[in-house]
Amino acid sequence: MENRKETQISVVGQLGPNINKYYKKVSRTYLFAGIVFLVLLLVYIGGVYIFFGDYITYGNLKYLVRDFSSLRSSEDTALTSIVYNGSEGTLFSGYRGGISVINNVRYTYYNDSGDIVTTQEISLSNPVMKASGKYMLVYDLGGTGYSLYNQFTEVISRTADGDIIAADTSDDGSYLVVYRGKNTRYTADLYSQNFKLVMSVNKDNYVMDCVLSSDGKYFALASAVPTGSDLDCELQILKRGGTEPVASLTYKGSLPLKLYRGNGKFILVCSDRVVFVTSEGEVAGEYVPGSEEIRYADVNSLFTVLVSSPDVLANDSRIVVIDNETGSVIHDTVSKIRVRGVYASLNPDECLAYIRTHDKIIKLMKTSTEEIGAEGNILDIIPLSRGILVCREKSAERAFTDEAPAGAGSFENQ
Repeated sequence: MENRKETQISVVGQLGPNINKYYKKVSRTYLFAGIVFLVLLLVYIGGVYIFFGDYITYGNLKYLVRDFSSLRSSEDTALTSIVYNGSEGTLFSGYRGGISVINNVRYTYYNDSGDIVTTQEISLSNPVMKASGKYMLVYDLGGTGYSLYNQFTEVISRTADGDIIAADTSDDGSYLVVYRGKNTRYTADLYSQNFKLVMSVNKDNYVMDCVLSSDGKYFALASAVPTGSDLDCELQILKRGGTEPVASLTYKGSLPLKLYRGNGKFILVCSDRVVFVTSEGEVAGEYVPGSEEIRYADVNSLFTVLVSSPDVLANDSRIVVIDNETGSVIHDTVSKIRVRGVYASLNPDECLAYIRTHDKIIKLMKTSTEEIGAEGNILDIIPLSRGILVCREKSAERAFTDEAPAGAGSFENQ
């Protein structure tokens, strides 16, 4: 047999991975630090819950989302139609490129694609909506409840100290509430963007409307002042934190109808005139339609659109469009139509305004008009960046999205 030489292999120690003692020490240090951090976190959470548990409320959690908003631009909305459970009392308002819909029992916001972003059950006898660049203010006219919404949720819900007469909110998040006071006829409370009460103003005259400037630094109150058997219109402009009005204007025998803000000005619409006033109280422009009373008005940042009737039966309608920046009249026509509503355009390159009659909607351009039928029960019309949204009882559809046809007409001037 062939001799074989056996070789023995001896193993000293245990086979295993080569461990670097330095990294092992570092790993143990990080593990210990993680355990300490977890223990401290649990102690902190427990302490917060024990000592500040009363402040951890649903309302405070809603406060944390007050600045949430969509980054999507509202200039080119894709909104074409929405479907909702509406009724005769349903109201509509454009808000951040979408549409807010409200009735006595529900508030709903649709984004610019027509999708429901937020919906909430409410209980308001006479709901009113006021939109700004930041919030949608919802209040109960003649009641005491009000709420602020962003695009995603209700931010705050509060109760005024009296029946609410008017309210408004600005682009910086401030808001103003006017209600029947306890010691005076009316009280106006101004709140900051942090929802803190900044100032209160008492008014003995009959406050008809209020409006905030876009930056929330100024606000205006329009009041009816009894003078014997007649009423005068009083416009007061106040500054946040001020003790005296910046300006006070009075118009004899005029009834205040509505206050707006547009292009850095306060715009007062009275029964017999429209006044453009700066935040400092200077009258920047005024339009008086003669003996005609203003029947319809709408204002946005670009235009003020007015409808008055030269005759008592209102068979003819005078339509006037005013440039808010200059205060000059850029359109003035009389047409044989009976107007049921007027809506200022959001796109001056497209048209000036939309006019609603009993059977049609007219798109008013600088030199011509275009019209569509207005069949069915139309509750409201919302101007968009391109076209309008025609709101009926159960649904809303977009209109005037194409260029004007060749057969577009024009108002008959008299």
